[in-house]
Amino acid sequence: NAGVTSSAENLLDRMISLHSRSLKEGGGGGPFKNVRPNTRTFNVVLNTWAKRGTREAGAKANELLLKMEEMSAVYRDRISQPDIISYNTVLSAWSKSAGYGGQAPSDTKEIVGEEAAHKALELLDRIERQSYRIKP
Repeated sequence: NAGVTSSAENLLDRMISLHSRSLKEGGGGGPFKNVRPNTRTFNVVLNTWAKRGTREAGAKANELLLKMEEMSAVYRDRISQPDIISYNTVLSAWSKSAGYGGQAPSDTKEIVGEEAAHKALELLDRIERQSYRIKP
C-alpha cells in the first residue's frame, strides 16, 4: 500500500535527519545522536517497497540500499550495513519492476522490464563479489 511505504520512508528520512542534525549541532552528542536507523530499520522500509511491487519499487529500494552502504562507510561501523536480507529484498523489488514490460516514461526514475532485470543481475554480481563482507 502506498501510504505504508510513504510513511515508512518518511520516518526513515526523519530519523536520518534528526541524527545528522544532532551530530552537527551538538558537537557529536546532541539529543538525537542515538536516533539512527539500523539495518533492521532499513530492511523494514526495503520490504515495503518489495511488497508494494510497483514500477518504481526496484529503483527506490536500490536507492535505500545505496544509502545504507553510504552510512555504513561514513560511520565505519555495521549499524546500518546491509545484510543478506537487505540484498535479497532489493532483488525482490527489482524482480517486480522487471515484470512491467516496455519502457518507463522518460520523465520518471522508473526502471522496468529488461532494464530492471539487468539491474537485478548487476546487484547479484555485486553481492557475489563482496560476499565476504555481507553479514548473514
